[in-house]
Amino acid sequence: MGGGRYELLIGAGWNEPEYLGYDLMERGRGMPSAGERVDRFKEALQILRGMFDNDVFSYEGRYWTLRDAVNLPPPVQQPMRISVGADKPRMIRIAAKYADGLNNGGGLDSLGKIRELLVPALERNGKRLEDYYFSGFAAQVTVNESDEEYEAMAKRIAERSKRSVDDVKGDVFSGTPEALVEKFRKAEDLGVKMMVVYIRPATTIEEMKEKLSRFSDEVIKEL
Repeated sequence: MGGGRYELLIGAGWNEPEYLGYDLMERGRGMPSAGERVDRFKEALQILRGMFDNDVFSYEGRYWTLRDAVNLPPPVQQPMRISVGADKPRMIRIAAKYADGLNNGGGLDSLGKIRELLVPALERNGKRLEDYYFSGFAAQVTVNESDEEYEAMAKRIAERSKRSVDDVKGDVFSGTPEALVEKFRKAEDLGVKMMVVYIRPATTIEEMKEKLSRFSDEVIKEL
């Protein structure tokens, strides 16, 4: 149905209301520790990789066991890309070993720090960043009308986050169209192949259409 455009992005989970609301651990056992969540995730990732790559797959772990599990028909795209949402060292190492990509939801500083951990982790597994799907997620993209508006926004964020204005302006994916183009180019220089963006603020459909159109015309077309 998707013509081979499907991509799987998964993580270990961090939002306790989701664990409780969906009873992910079953029988009301609540949310496990961070270490157990990562242990479970590592097994699940190996199972997904094995199921996507093989018609029949077996696995025996601490949490899950599969014996001659069948996954037919196989995914249209081969290999099926799996990306991992991660920002901690252990998750980055797991993503480098078992996944095809890594997604991080921080700003430029965070993406740079992730890269420093990701590159050697990939090399230990015989992989290169150039062949890996390193991507970012920017949830607060604002296209400012002027330098003055950009400065005021940066000051507000700096006050809330107890950071310097210069730090915010150099890191957060917001600003004038020219500033945004520069930031996305810096992300590309870090090896980022894709950015998932949320354009804000918008309170109506028409306002969102206008902001998306401006982002497309003044930012994307310059990249």
